[in-house]
Amino acid sequence: MLKSPAGNLVPDDLVPYPHEWSILQECLTLKQFDQVKCHINELVDHTGGEFVTSQWQNTPWKETPFQLINDIVARRNGGSASRMFAIMVWIIFRDHDELFCFRGERREGSILLERQIYSRQETLN
Repeated sequence: MLKSPAGNLVPDDLVPYPHEWSILQECLTLKQFDQVKCHINELVDHTGGEFVTSQWQNTPWKETPFQLINDIVARRNGGSASRMFAIMVWIIFRDHDELFCFRGERREGSILLERQIYSRQETLN
């Protein structure tokens, strides 16, 4: 579950970049998506409950599950790996069993997924 900076729960069906999400759904198998999800959850556990999206966009993805996203962009001859990565992170935390709060940059009144920080929360308050 996700809680916005204003303290509101994010609807379970909210997808900020639906086009990129549909590409990912089309190109990733459930097993591949689960590999990315497990890797992100391991990183969250390793950092004590926080995930900084932009930090992982600037690291080498080769030989990690994140490489799958680069492969999709290469096969489709374009697109933004950063945006696809950011939407995967959003979906993973939106659908997570635990509550996460997000905060970060905004652009023209909307959130900039590529620059979000997700933090594990203990309660809904």
